[in-house]
Amino acid sequence: MACVDAGPRDAPTVLLLHGQPTWGYLYRHVIDVLVEGGLRVVAPDNVGFGRSDKPTSRYDYTLERFVGWTRSFVEALDLRDVTLVCQDWGGPIGLSALAADPDRYAAVVAANTILHTASPDLAGRLTWPVHGVGESHVLLEQGLLDYLLHTQRAPTLRASDFVAGGCAVMPSAPAASASFAARTGSG
Repeated sequence: MACVDAGPRDAPTVLLLHGQPTWGYLYRHVIDVLVEGGLRVVAPDNVGFGRSDKPTSRYDYTLERFVGWTRSFVEALDLRDVTLVCQDWGGPIGLSALAADPDRYAAVVAANTILHTASPDLAGRLTWPVHGVGESHVLLEQGLLDYLLHTQRAPTLRASDFVAGGCAVMPSAPAASASFAARTGSG
């Protein structure tokens, strides 16, 4: 897993987990502010995204594997007293990693994310395309089904196409790579 690891190593640590279809570049401005505030900031690119390795089998991309990769990453860096910041799919991934090893974490900031559950107890309290209704029913919104079918049937998927759909102004390729190259020593 590629990552930006910035700020003093002995400072309180903030772990920034992104969702899809983005990568650690999402946090490029946040990283600077947090480091200026004296914090250590670790922002990995999930496996399959950004500068991280990209398994070729679509069957490698499971929630269980993302949680395992994230747990291994946190353990390898021996991160402790972490403030977890999780966005989109970074939520189910990061919150699962936290649940498996809670002693490593001190706080959580959950932004634009979900709990990976369809529990009927949450009906009416969460707005998400998959949620429980009643004792034995799960509601799936059509937009989510369309997205899932597209991702499973498309001959190729480019994350940049999804990112473009959510951007008012696309960052230029040189701007995107220059921002991270300065922090990672890559070009």
